[in-house]
Amino acid sequence: MERTRRTLSVVAAAGMLALAACNGDPEATPPPTTSSPPPPTPSASTPSTPPKPTPPAIPPAATNGLTVTSAEAFARFYIAALDYLRATGDASVMRRWAFSSCESCKAYSTTYEESYEAGGSVAGNLGTKITRVTEARLVGKDTAVVVIRATIGKTSWRRKAGEAPKTFPGGPIVWDTTLAASAGHWTMFEMELKQ
Repeated sequence: MERTRRTLSVVAAAGMLALAACNGDPEATPPPTTSSPPPPTPSASTPSTPPKPTPPAIPPAATNGLTVTSAEAFARFYIAALDYLRATGDASVMRRWAFSSCESCKAYSTTYEESYEAGGSVAGNLGTKITRVTEARLVGKDTAVVVIRATIGKTSWRRKAGEAPKTFPGGPIVWDTTLAASAGHWTMFEMELKQ
């Protein structure tokens, strides 16, 4: 019960501090090409919708055995998967690469899936910027620890349609991740957000 409360508080903290996504400025529109007419100018009655980002692909380095190097590459990839989840409400990448008992992975996935299904969204200066990996080490043959320092931008989260968005200022964050081996590659076992 205490672990569940702690996991849910981590989700709430992440919602406040780490609402980030893979794509850039949501107000940006691509320039017109010569082969197609220019896009219509949005009016007050026609809000523009930013393009949906593409899901992150796992880099080969992240699945190249159970090494410190692959652990670091995997942890970076998984943070990009969390960014993608926040931007889209699509938890398929996170769920695919989570260890079966990863409670924080399940909590993040469920929170954002339910939010988007209810008409919610995340907007703002999106994307986690990793500044450095402060620790990457193996713990036995089947576990690794990777600690990552990062910064996130100002974002807003509308939990459901019709609800006023909550704005979060962003700033520095630390991800403390534990990876577990599965079928010869890493999976996310636990991810903890620290301030």
